[in-house]
Amino acid sequence: MPTSKDLYNQDLYTWAMTTAKFMRHKQWPEIDWEAVIEKIEGLARWYKQELASRLEILLIHLLKWCVQPQGRQLGHSWRDTIQEQRSQIELVLEDSPSLHHEVDALLTKRYRKVRDRALDQTGLPETVLPHIPAPGAVRKFWRTTSGQRPGRDKWGRQHTFYTRLYRHFWW
Repeated sequence: MPTSKDLYNQDLYTWAMTTAKFMRHKQWPEIDWEAVIEKIEGLARWYKQELASRLEILLIHLLKWCVQPQGRQLGHSWRDTIQEQRSQIELVLEDSPSLHHEVDALLTKRYRKVRDRALDQTGLPETVLPHIPAPGAVRKFWRTTSGQRPGRDKWGRQHTFYTRLYRHFWW
């Protein structure tokens, strides 16, 4: 019979099921603990990457929706994608609530890439979209409930680009 380490390298499903059985029966010496640790850390990274990927897809569609109103009349594709990504983001955050504190950093880190992709896909000039998001402004677009309006920043100013973006998405 192959060892736990052999199974890990040959067949992850069988390794996972065998390891779970060892754990249930408290057969601790049979468990390849390094592999268990590696898989648990990998699972954590996967959840964070899943959140980042969904946030990118959501943000690119929000940006395109804002700067290309004519694209909204072509069908429900953008709207459906926006709704689906919001739904999937909420599911990821329900499963891993500790990732809530990662959202702002992920959006800030990936905004430039998303902005460039949106400009590339729309063919619009760079002046159409801000180079950096206003602090906390992007987060409210995936998170705020329908009917609410964005507030002002701590100095009482409203970010017009984000206000426009927001208004187009909460129907």
